[in-house]
Amino acid sequence: MEDSNVAFSTSEGLKSCISKSEFESVMKISKSFYDKIDEIVKFRLKLKDEAKTRLIEARDSKILNESDFKESVQKFKSMLWDADALMYEKSGNELDDLKNVTDFLNRFQLPGEMLPYIDISFINRIKESK
Repeated sequence: MEDSNVAFSTSEGLKSCISKSEFESVMKISKSFYDKIDEIVKFRLKLKDEAKTRLIEARDSKILNESDFKESVQKFKSMLWDADALMYEKSGNELDDLKNVTDFLNRFQLPGEMLPYIDISFINRIKESK
């Protein structure tokens, strides 16, 4: 646990503070948030892979010469950067909470059903540039 400020030191503390329906609601909201980010990241990766494949195919089939290929790659990188920046700006601080949300959800998962951490390192590059 990264944060040393523990909200509940015993399960009894949690039981007396939150109803089952409240807990289930928080779990649903957290899982929905996690799933939304996971879907966005997977879509981004798929889009990136498809664009890369198409650009390489265009170059290899001589539709694009090397100069046009390099220019197209730079344009795509710029478009991807802009889309990532927009996603970061629209999300506010929500993406900063992703690790904590994942840790929270995993606290209540069976060992074989743990959710993986979603790689949002591309967002970190946007944050560092600001």
